[in-house]
Amino acid sequence: MTFDPDAVPARPATARELRQARRRADNRREFFAAKRSAAATATDRAATAWDQWRALIRDLPEAEAERLAEEIADRLADQIDHLTTLQGDRS
Repeated sequence: MTFDPDAVPARPATARELRQARRRADNRREFFAAKRSAAATATDRAATAWDQWRALIRDLPEAEAERLAEEIADRLADQIDHLTTLQGDRS
């Protein structure tokens, strides 16, 4: 799916659809807030943050999602390189 910034939706969202979308967003926010509160370690918090990021990224237009995914991929690659180096130092 490609994103066309000049495209318009087939029809505007109805009031009911907007209420449902807001309720889903509120429920998701509450769910992840509870998961973060229950996270006992930094690793648990990171896993929760990753799950929340993945849930949120799906709702974005493709171009914006790709831009943000590139940023995360770069940061993760840097950290993976660092972790790999640390594991190599233990040998």
